Amino acid sequence: MASKYPESRDETKERMKKHGLWELFKKFRKDLVDSGVAKDKAHIKAIEAYPASEYPLGDKPPPVVIAENKKAIKDIVNKQKEDTKHKPAWNGKTNVEDDLKWAYNNIGRMVREEDAPSPGAYQVWLELKNNSVFKHIFFKDMLPKLMKTGKERDEAEKMKDSGRHIDDLLKNITFQLKERKEANNEQDNPKTI
Repeated sequence: MASKYPESRDETKERMKKHGLWELFKKFRKDLVDSGVAKDKAHIKAIEAYPASEYPLGDKPPPVVIAENKKAIKDIVNKQKEDTKHKPAWNGKTNVEDDLKWAYNNIGRMVREEDAPSPGAYQVWLELKNNSVFKHIFFKDMLPKLMKTGKERDEAEKMKDSGRHIDDLLKNITFQLKERKEANNEQDNPKTI
């Protein structure tokens, strides 16, 4: 009975170790399994990601890829081509904090790329959905930085530009300083009637 793999598991391991790819190979395979791909298919896709033609085991020619794997590769390439046809119109503006919040707020939802505020936001959402290591890092390191205390939120709200021109802001500041100075002078030198 022919193997469903283009090479034995031992050959794969030896080849990956030879090229320093063993840990990356295992992580990629695990991420595929975690995202719902069957173990056998995940192993084949991981082998395809690090083909023997690019990372040979030794001086012998790489093993021939079986027809089933050729079809799988063609399907992946065709899907990628199809995905690039429907890219959303993006205006080029982004706010990383808003992108991360958007990705967080859409965890567990099915969204389309065109729903995202930017390509970066969509990519973060995909990583949160499909990559357990990234998700762990996001919740451990990134999310706490996004969360602000009530006081920090209030301060950030105060600092937002309401759309007024700089001249108006400077006039307002000058006026308030003048009023405070006059109020302080009245307290120091009360008027008698």
